[in-house]
Amino acid sequence: CVESEVFHSALIERGFSHESRQVRLAAAGAVNVQLRRLAEVDPSSFQMAASQWKGRLKDVFALAGEDQHLRMRVLLALDAAGDPMVERYAFNLLTNENERAKLRKGFESVLRQVLGGAMVKDWSIASYFDAPEFGTLEFSLTPAEINPTASSFAGGKSGEQVSWQEVNANGNGYVDLLGLNESEDVTTNAISTARIWFQSDGSPLAYAFGADDASRVLLNGQAIYEDHNSHSADPMQHIGQMVPQDGMNLLTVSVENGSGGYGFYLRFFNDDVLRTVTPFEPSTLSEGRR
Repeated sequence: CVESEVFHSALIERGFSHESRQVRLAAAGAVNVQLRRLAEVDPSSFQMAASQWKGRLKDVFALAGEDQHLRMRVLLALDAAGDPMVERYAFNLLTNENERAKLRKGFESVLRQVLGGAMVKDWSIASYFDAPEFGTLEFSLTPAEINPTASSFAGGKSGEQVSWQEVNANGNGYVDLLGLNESEDVTTNAISTARIWFQSDGSPLAYAFGADDASRVLLNGQAIYEDHNSHSADPMQHIGQMVPQDGMNLLTVSVENGSGGYGFYLRFFNDDVLRTVTPFEPSTLSEGRR
C-alpha cells in the first residue's frame, strides 16, 4: 500500500481502525508517502486527497494519546497534506521545556523537518573583543553592539582595532569563530559580535539558536535571548519567536568564549526571509524601511 502507485484510501482507512498498533503506524506512513507522491505527479488530485484526509488524520492524532511514534507519523502525514496546525504544534512542543524533555530520541529531528526554514549562513563579524574573565558579556555590551554600523572598534584582544569581516557558516550552518584566527591565545577569553539585516512585514518570526559558550541576541538593539553559561553549541539550544518591525531589521549575535570550541548556529523557520550583511544608515533602521 505504501509503495503502490494507487492511493488505496479504503485500505488505509481500515488500517487506522485496526487493533494492531503496527498496522496503524503503517497506515499513517502510507498517507504521508502517497500524499507527497501525489503532490509531485498530480497536483489537482493531491488537493482533493489532502482535503479528504486532513480531518481524519486529526482524529487519529487526537486518539493517539501518549503514543509518540504514531503522533509523529500522523504529524508528518498532516504536513504532507499542507495543514497549518503542524508548524504551530511543532513550535509549541519544542518551546515547552517540559514537553520537549519528554520527546523520545530522534523525534526532535522530525519536528525540525516539519518546521522547515534554513540556517542563516552569511554574516558580518567583528572579532575578537577582550573578555578579561568569563562572564564579561553578561555585564557589558560589546562596542559592536553599541554602534553596529561603525566600521571599526577599539577593544581588541591585543589592543588592536577590530573590524568587520564577512564570514560563511559551514554546510551544517555552524559559524566557526575559532576559524577567524589561528592563534588560540586570541580566541580564549574573547567575544565576537555577528550581524545581519533582514526584511520583514512585521510578522512574528520563529527561530532557533545555539552557541558555544555564552551568548546574547539583540533585535534592533533589544535583547531577545541571553545565556551566560559555558557549553557546546546545539543548533536547537533555544527555540523562540522574535517580533521584527515592518521593514528592515538589525540582528546581532554576540558570543563569549572561555576556552575550547567557539561558534554558533542561527536558523529562521521561514524560507523567504530576505537578509543582507550590507550596512544601512541608522535612520533607515529606526524607520524600519530601506
